[in-house]
Amino acid sequence: MSKPQVWPRSRIVVDSREQKPWPIPTERQVVKALPYGDYTLEDYPHIVCVERKSLDDLVGSMIPTKRDNAGPNARDRRQRFKDELQVMGEVVDNPFLIVEAQWSDISKKNYTSNIHPRAVMGALVRWQQRYRVGVILAGDRAHAMAIMLWHMRAAEDTFHAGQGDRERDRRS
Repeated sequence: MSKPQVWPRSRIVVDSREQKPWPIPTERQVVKALPYGDYTLEDYPHIVCVERKSLDDLVGSMIPTKRDNAGPNARDRRQRFKDELQVMGEVVDNPFLIVEAQWSDISKKNYTSNIHPRAVMGALVRWQQRYRVGVILAGDRAHAMAIMLWHMRAAEDTFHAGQGDRERDRRS
């Protein structure tokens, strides 16, 4: 895939805990801990936020197990992920979950878990509706990054056109 032609004006904030960050040029990014999501805009964290998932990571987030056994504060991985989606949907105008896979990867069970493909698809649909987070199955890492950049630029453009906070104003 060729380099994306559209970059947001603002620098992209990459969560410092991101395990496999997309290859964003150093001059276009800031790395720091984010309260939710993996990517946002430095100047406009309230208008767009992206949670990136590989297919195995996404499916793993659907399993109710404690990933870190850090004592009494260890939380169920599935519940942590759902809580993160809920917060994103409540505080960000344009929250997205971008998955580095496509529907056929789910239906063909191209992941390591025993979760049935219909359960995965059903969870994605429910999460979109319940948490108001757009789910995008991008196909692969390169397309996922390009889609994220397009969404960030579009959210920025909409905000600059004076329409950015309309949805939040209605929710307040």
